[in-house]
Amino acid sequence: MTQSKAIEVINDHIKYFRENKNDLSYVPIDLDLAVTDTPNPKSNPMQEGNKINTPLMFLSGGAGTGKSWIIRKLSKKYKNSIVVLSSTMLSAINIEGQTLHSFFKLGINKDVEALKMSDQYFTEKTKAPIYALTHSIKKVLTECELLVIDEISMVSKETLQMIFYRIKQTKVQCPPILFTGDLFQLPPVKGVSIIHHPVFQNNIIPLFLTENMRTGGDKKFANLLRRWRVGMYRDEDESYFESRIIEPQENTIRLMSTNSQIDAYNNQKLTENPNTLVTLSPKVSKVINNKKVDGMVKQFVNTISNPLYLKVSSLVVFTRNASPTEDYQYYNGERAIVRKILSNSVELSPLSNLEYTITLNIATEYIEEFVVDTNKGGISKNILAQIDYYPLKLGYATSIHKAQGMSLDSIYLSEPNFFANGQAYVALSRLTNHKGLFLSDQDVKDAIILNLKRGNDEIYRWYLETLNTLDERKQI
Repeated sequence: MTQSKAIEVINDHIKYFRENKNDLSYVPIDLDLAVTDTPNPKSNPMQEGNKINTPLMFLSGGAGTGKSWIIRKLSKKYKNSIVVLSSTMLSAINIEGQTLHSFFKLGINKDVEALKMSDQYFTEKTKAPIYALTHSIKKVLTECELLVIDEISMVSKETLQMIFYRIKQTKVQCPPILFTGDLFQLPPVKGVSIIHHPVFQNNIIPLFLTENMRTGGDKKFANLLRRWRVGMYRDEDESYFESRIIEPQENTIRLMSTNSQIDAYNNQKLTENPNTLVTLSPKVSKVINNKKVDGMVKQFVNTISNPLYLKVSSLVVFTRNASPTEDYQYYNGERAIVRKILSNSVELSPLSNLEYTITLNIATEYIEEFVVDTNKGGISKNILAQIDYYPLKLGYATSIHKAQGMSLDSIYLSEPNFFANGQAYVALSRLTNHKGLFLSDQDVKDAIILNLKRGNDEIYRWYLETLNTLDERKQI
């Protein structure tokens, strides 16, 4: 499916929901089934207030197929009636949304039972009804025409149960939901895959993107990634990986396993640079002071370099896409060389054109929450805090996890540590071309091949049987 076709289908479902709220033809789901593994046997899914009767769409596709681009398009179209959430703070900021944990007030709870206990503690401590906790969610969902939940591969079944528990508490009609992501990529840190949730077993409307925008004209590499994504490794691929055991090009970024290794390598390269060290710290301005905002700010600050240490001639990587108003349209993952460090800007030359100099000003990110606009109606965003910083990190090394969402022209893998299904695919799918891969030795090559071969048969069967997608292992 093309991007434009996916947007058309999403718009059609939203329009149908808007015009037929009281007479929808979607198969209803018992909310009890969406909330717990042991539902009430007396539950009636047809009873008003105890059912989900709404389009539940899943926008999926391999890395680089344009899922985030579609979210941004939808956010522009449904500006006053969309809620965009993500499983991670970094992803939420990149799509100008909010984390699903903060919106649904899930805290650090691991499942519905823990959430119920947390709610009970809230009511006992504050002497307030649970309505005081869920009222803001109810107000926003009442105005919502589309609820987007991004990076769904990292959302567990247990987390989705908590989300539907919150929706059940509000007693509002569940708006259309668009889940986005690729389940072949990084799995939940805790809990089981979301495919075991009833919503993902019977009621999902599939929207599957097929064109890889990241690899551009490198169709051969795009086809390799398509195969590797579904665990289809061929013996003929051996020669490709064998040919990539070569010394990396200058300025190739290393993908490493742990933060301590990444920090050590970046600091080593910085120490080798004889130029003067400059420290650039983010500036945080809180509009609202409370523990919730403190936690959200801490989450964001932990995803950026705090502080950012730079020297002239340092290699850096952009950590977000440029805003439309910026002269040079850099992208998340593009790398550059520092030329000058000024009081309110940094001058850089992108590796793609070292003769060209761009001026990067301090960027502003807002920690926001979705609220109802009491004056104009509809949904708006309430600014909780403002963070001024440079969207840069040292570009010598990063992790596979932090590289998710980036487009990289080259990577160097020197450690045979792929502990999760899909990790090798995530690393390889950051690349924009097949010549950008560099491997240190046979051990790394063998580890990549083992991780690709292992694939994820459970996820593959789910795509095949539940979404009725083409059997890609036969088609490729």
